Amino acid sequence: MVVQTKPDAADAAFSKLAFLTMARANVFRLLAFAFYDPTLEFIQQLVSGSYISELHGYYSDLVTHHNGGIEALERLKEYQSSLSGRATTELLKELKVEYARLFIGPGHPAVQPYETFYYEKLKGDSQPLLMVSPAAMAVEKAYREAGIAMSKELREPPDHFAVELEFLFYLSKKESDAWAEGDNDAANKWHRCELAFIDGHLGRWGQRFCSKVQKESLHPFYRSISYFAGTLLKLVSSNTAVHRSDETPSTIEN
Repeated sequence: MVVQTKPDAADAAFSKLAFLTMARANVFRLLAFAFYDPTLEFIQQLVSGSYISELHGYYSDLVTHHNGGIEALERLKEYQSSLSGRATTELLKELKVEYARLFIGPGHPAVQPYETFYYEKLKGDSQPLLMVSPAAMAVEKAYREAGIAMSKELREPPDHFAVELEFLFYLSKKESDAWAEGDNDAANKWHRCELAFIDGHLGRWGQRFCSKVQKESLHPFYRSISYFAGTLLKLVSSNTAVHRSDETPSTIEN
């Protein structure tokens, strides 16, 4: 007979941290999809309900009702209820038109999705040089230091909102993997990288970006997803303010 022993307290704690950190990583990953130019695959997941259902599942693992965080999903769930019977090709066209109006143009987009535009001091009508602005170069430096490089297939500058979210997914996943392996030092290293990036980059400008999208968007999907994104960034940014040590990290949950 094989006798199964209970894992010790450290193993149980590492397992829980790996689970919660992976949930956080997946929220960042799913959110990034919503701020890239819409694809048919994304629209199919949206119409079927799988996208918002998956986002809800991971996010619910991180927040509690008493801190108000779970309410951020209500607008998305309301939007989901309006999609019954919608044709994917029709919705794809709608979202592509609105995405272009909001973030691309023609002319000046309604909302700039790049960190550069939130910190560069411009003279007159001059525009910052994307890709080579100080903000873009600082972000790309953070990517290199974490051991990754921009994909050649990606046509966006490194400081695009969705690209920065994907980087947070990468950092959180690396942290989760380290917790799963019981490597406390590596997990805390990746967690510090995540906190530093939120504190120095996305946490500084992302909420303003989300507020602008809510104000400017003519489509309920972008209004609801930007509200959710802004709430998430508020939660993770407040976490960086109270956790700046080498101790075992907290989660979003208060």
